[in-house]
Amino acid sequence: MSVSTGAEQNSTSSTGTLTSISSADRTSSMNKTLTADSHTTWTYFRLLVKMLKAKPPPPPEKDYSWYEMAFLSFSNAKRTMMICFDMPEDAPGAIESDISKHLEDFQGPFGLHVPVLEHVVKLYDISVWGMTRKVRGVEKVS
Repeated sequence: MSVSTGAEQNSTSSTGTLTSISSADRTSSMNKTLTADSHTTWTYFRLLVKMLKAKPPPPPEKDYSWYEMAFLSFSNAKRTMMICFDMPEDAPGAIESDISKHLEDFQGPFGLHVPVLEHVVKLYDISVWGMTRKVRGVEKVS
């Protein structure tokens, strides 16, 4: 998933797009878009979330899965772009919806971090509450 705003950072009217880049398009697209200068900002970070499965599978399968998400962002005076790897399937639609509704709020080199991290925080919330329910079930048996 790639999240991008194509307007200048000082503009209040801009459009956001959420796109997927194929491997064939990646090199030429990235070379045109990601030209670095002295005012370029790059970020990279990884986040892991452990999620319980809705229906526990029969043993020996694990009743949880990991989301090992990675994020790469690029920002200069002309464009801000964030590429998100290995997010849950519903994430692109939810993030795109947030961006299209509130794009003017997501300006600057770290503007796209806001909707992405808000979604990740929701995943952590689901994860923690799911784990507490499982722990409570074990406590009741003991």
